[in-house]
Amino acid sequence: MTVINLHKGQAMAEFIIVLPLLILMLFGIIQFASISLDRVKLAMVERELMRFMTSESEKPEILESFAKEYAAVEGLNPDLLAVSTGEGEKTEQKGILGDLMENFTGVTINLEYICKTSPLFEKITGKEGIKLKTSIYSAKGGPLKFVLTEKQAEKVREYGMEVSDEAPVH
Repeated sequence: MTVINLHKGQAMAEFIIVLPLLILMLFGIIQFASISLDRVKLAMVERELMRFMTSESEKPEILESFAKEYAAVEGLNPDLLAVSTGEGEKTEQKGILGDLMENFTGVTINLEYICKTSPLFEKITGKEGIKLKTSIYSAKGGPLKFVLTEKQAEKVREYGMEVSDEAPVH
């Protein structure tokens, strides 16, 4: 009987050692889910803001108030949402889209939301929240315009050829 009790004691000691790690992992999963949910809500605000821009393009001064109002509807804290606009700003995107957006001449609207984190996450990272960013690109006063270099135009043509090769034939 003493052998069985020793194994129970060892299992209990191992469990006590591993328990804080399991709790930390659980809090991490919950925090990640919360941040992901806020990211989806921010994407919904972004979508509605684009719809608003296309229907109310003559009222750009109320974009921020509309974005904050819709953020509140989606369950985001409007005080933590920042909206900024610019004309023909350089983008931070990478790849073919980033190369094309380098010469963008329309309007850029940037949304930035501070996602609050749990006190445990704040103590571990030393940050009060995580910054979620997204951008909307829209034409201003006419069609969306890109000024392409010859190299960029060739990339677009190559991409078009690849897509047309993959398209089903009816």
